[in-house]
This record gives sequence, structure tokens and C-alpha cells, in this order.
Amino acid sequence: MPSTRIKVCCIENLDEARMAVDHGAAALGLVSAMPNGPGVITEAVIPEAIKQVRPFGVDLCSGVRTECRLDERKLAAFMMAVREADGIHQ
Repeated sequence: MPSTRIKVCCIENLDEARMAVDHGAAALGLVSAMPNGPGVITEAVIPEAIKQVRPFGVDLCSGVRTECRLDERKLAAFMMAVREADGIHQ
């Protein structure tokens, strides 16, 4: 039976990302822009966190929305940043 994967949410910086992964987190919740204001991590840090701690996955939600709707431009930019962090160039 596969083990339960754990996601740690609201990661604020690279130190927290490393700590979460070092303690067994398989995924990270990196909260950037929120509909009601900025989140806890800047969008510029997200690709660097992925490069440095290599999580199984990241949670993507409000940072790619505009007026509570999925924003294709933001989604495409986020996906490109993640692919680049993974070393995948298109």
C-alpha cells in the first residue's frame, strides 16, 4: 500500500520550504496573490523554491485568478515558471 503524501500549506519562504520537505512533505502550498490582497510568498520565489526543494507537487489556487476567475495569462506564466524550474524548456 502506498504511503500517505503530505502537503504543507502557506509556505512563506525558501527556509520553510526546505524544512517542510526535510520533514517529509511531498507537496507544498505556496500562496502568492490572493483575491483580497497579497499572499505570504512572492511569485518570484515560487520557481526558486521548486528548484531548491523539488517537492512532489505544489498547490495552485488564487495566485492565478483575476476577479475570482481563472486567468489564462497568469496560469500560463505560472506553468512556464514551473516547467523552467523543472528544467523543461518549450
